[in-house]
Amino acid sequence: MADSLTFTSTLIALEEPVANGKPKIHGILIHPGVTVHPNEAIKIHKYFREDMVKAAPSLGGCPLCEDHETLLGCTFDWGKWNEAKNGVEFEATITDEVVQRIKSGRYHGISACMNWMVTGGGLRWVDGVAPYNFVFYEGSLVTHAMTPGDPQAYFDLMEAVELWREKNGIDFLDTVKKLVPSEFVVRLWSQQERDFATKIQASTDIKEVKAAIPQEFVTRTWCGSARMFVEAIKREVK
Repeated sequence: MADSLTFTSTLIALEEPVANGKPKIHGILIHPGVTVHPNEAIKIHKYFREDMVKAAPSLGGCPLCEDHETLLGCTFDWGKWNEAKNGVEFEATITDEVVQRIKSGRYHGISACMNWMVTGGGLRWVDGVAPYNFVFYEGSLVTHAMTPGDPQAYFDLMEAVELWREKNGIDFLDTVKKLVPSEFVVRLWSQQERDFATKIQASTDIKEVKAAIPQEFVTRTWCGSARMFVEAIKREVK
């Protein structure tokens, strides 16, 4: 695309935490930094933090595609700058078909597409090309035909499932502890998020579970899967 840059990121987390309603993906789309594009005329692309902060909200409403070519019939719900994770955080609602494609291993990354051909936008030359005052206008799940550029970017699959089914005599506390995501997911969380999961696992009665639940102002900056875990615990202990 002549008027855009792409930034492809490696998928480093793919699990199935609970999402209310329709299935979604959530993660960090891009971090500030430098990427190398050997097959393009301008091989060095630079992205600065201040430009990312300004552009992050423009991701909301953008289409989700495959390999920057095929519309998937999905849309980004929102985008925002996450200071703690130093990147553009996002959430997108996806279809059941896309869920199945993800589960099949079709995608191994996620890619951002920016447009600097807007009022006030342009390119800086700093040992490479650095767009400024750009907006996001598309993001893509990428197949193995594309090369990842940001190994720290990721998305999580949050699949809508029926969580509250018959207990069938299973111990209540044991049911709550089974809500804790897999070790693979938890190890990607922040220390504060991991500490909460540890407290739930170590609880010996429901009072300890309730006492461990953090206030909403604490969890606002948590990653999507950790927030979903907190909400699941809250519903279970009502």
